Amino acid sequence: MMILTTVNLVARFTRRLVIGVGEEISNKIFVPGANSGRFAPSIYDYAKAIDPSLTLSHWDSWQGTPDALIGIGPIQFDAPFSVTINSDGWLAELSDRSDLEYTSNSLNPIGAQAAATLAAAEVFKEVLRRLGSDNLAVKKRISNIRFSTLDLTANKENPPNPELPSKIRFGDAYLVGAGAVGSSLVYSMRYVEGLSGRLTAIDFDVVDSTNLNRYLTAGRADVGRPKVEVVSDFLRGSEVSVSASRKSYETFVKDTPHRPLSLIISTVDNNQAREHIQSDLPRGVLHGATHEQTFVISRHDFINGACLGCLFFRKPKTYSEQIADETGILLPEVELALETNGPFTAGHLTSMVEKRGVLRDKYLKSIGRPFKEVYAREICGTLSIQVGERAEAATASFVSSMPGILLMGEILKESVPELRDYRLSNYFQMSMFSPDANKPFFRQKDPRCVCMCGDSIMVDAYRRKWSS
Repeated sequence: MMILTTVNLVARFTRRLVIGVGEEISNKIFVPGANSGRFAPSIYDYAKAIDPSLTLSHWDSWQGTPDALIGIGPIQFDAPFSVTINSDGWLAELSDRSDLEYTSNSLNPIGAQAAATLAAAEVFKEVLRRLGSDNLAVKKRISNIRFSTLDLTANKENPPNPELPSKIRFGDAYLVGAGAVGSSLVYSMRYVEGLSGRLTAIDFDVVDSTNLNRYLTAGRADVGRPKVEVVSDFLRGSEVSVSASRKSYETFVKDTPHRPLSLIISTVDNNQAREHIQSDLPRGVLHGATHEQTFVISRHDFINGACLGCLFFRKPKTYSEQIADETGILLPEVELALETNGPFTAGHLTSMVEKRGVLRDKYLKSIGRPFKEVYAREICGTLSIQVGERAEAATASFVSSMPGILLMGEILKESVPELRDYRLSNYFQMSMFSPDANKPFFRQKDPRCVCMCGDSIMVDAYRRKWSS
């Protein structure tokens, strides 16, 4: 699991990948598109499916010294930068030593997936250091971390690590947003043995080539396909039943007004949709979001603590105002482009360069394309890292990977009665560049919340809806 996830993540931001996997190892886990019963050929094919331009080499035959090396378990290596990872159930460990014992034999894949994500982040930081980044978090190397995906703590002595049961059923869940975080959750879900339930994936958009740097279920051949179809196909062959709805959340609710929406997993990236989700009073909401190198996950039941609307409180703003604030493009120009489905123009790009410090060349080819498409696929959700005197838009597979993995962990904790005491209080934020400096905490209700979660009438309506 650690090998597969590491390759999945790193193949999305490197040009050459050298893999050392024993040729005799049989393929015991699902590898998308695998045509061999052996793991090594399967993993090579998988990496090429993600990026056909990737240069692949086998460790035993490659002559050279890697810029960065990720070791799994006890391994001797010679590289200017290296980390070793390991996992055991809910626990993920990363070290700059080479003597970590290999103990990953659990049915629980969450720790293994998280360990691979930590390693990808450290390798990416090394790339940025070589490019001259002055970011303090980038400069800081993580020498050792043991992260618990169960209680979301780091370097805790004797952390709890209960086994998962052989059969787990999560019931009905609605995934709103099959983008970066949503696809990471589906990736994680695919590898939980004995997991069953019904998942409805809701997203109107298609996979674009600019998404491949962070969509863990997508490869080059998926460009142009509906996102909900891609995540549905990834779960095919598992015990999870998937329904794909290529609609916006608003349209989905309008077309299916009597669905109870017991659990919504929100990975949408705009506040209006988040408020709509919470205002529909689902029994529970899990949410994941990213910003630059940081992510947030949260859990809400409308009554206890902050609801989803509280976390993203804002003075009433339209989608146009959000885009104008983020890009620096004048509000009337944004409104006109959205209302008329107008193009992204050279003037828009000039405003973005002045506001965000982006490289003009990166978006030159976007001029003339629909404004909505350019914003949704190329601007929204990009990761900006200062490299020398420039701000580079960077790939960030690991940033969206971790919240998806941890949200899957929350589903497991909700589904297994013995694990419910470990459920997230309601809020957790982590910087993937400083993963050892984070802990969960409890967010209180915000009296300004537009979802009125503190209003007795709304609270009574929620209780009546779910009293049975």
